[in-house]
Amino acid sequence: MVPSRLRSPNSITTPVPNYGNLEQLPAPLRPLPFQAILKTEMPKKILVAEDEPGYLDLLQISLSTEGYEVIPVDNGSSALKRAVEELPDLVLTDVRMPGLDGYHFAQSLADALGARCPKIIIMTSRDTSSAREKGAAMMSGAHALVQKPFELPELHAKIKALLEEGS
Repeated sequence: MVPSRLRSPNSITTPVPNYGNLEQLPAPLRPLPFQAILKTEMPKKILVAEDEPGYLDLLQISLSTEGYEVIPVDNGSSALKRAVEELPDLVLTDVRMPGLDGYHFAQSLADALGARCPKIIIMTSRDTSSAREKGAAMMSGAHALVQKPFELPELHAKIKALLEEGS
């Protein structure tokens, strides 16, 4: 005769050990403390808008290696669309791009997202010490201006500082 608890698949029960104290559980099975769950961070998202494939690849690889999630785009129009969809934490954009140039892209993004607009770094091969370039960058809503070619450690430091500033 089959015991009544085995007659129906819905009635089968699996005994669960009673550990009483969670500290008795093996380490991989212990639940994380609530504070540890809160400290777990998602990687910061950086949208990189650059039409030169060499720079785009370099930035994508170097930023990914630094632990960022990179959203690569190769023109200003696509950059605006993806930025509104993805809401990155920071945008790194070239000035000269097809579609929208970097200045118009930055201004359009600031207009579209308002207070939710991410930090924006504009990259240019033009002289970044000129008042004209600095003024154009700041009027577009950019938080920083970087001259190409740039040193990756300096760019990484600037990105990190801007992201920490917003935390």
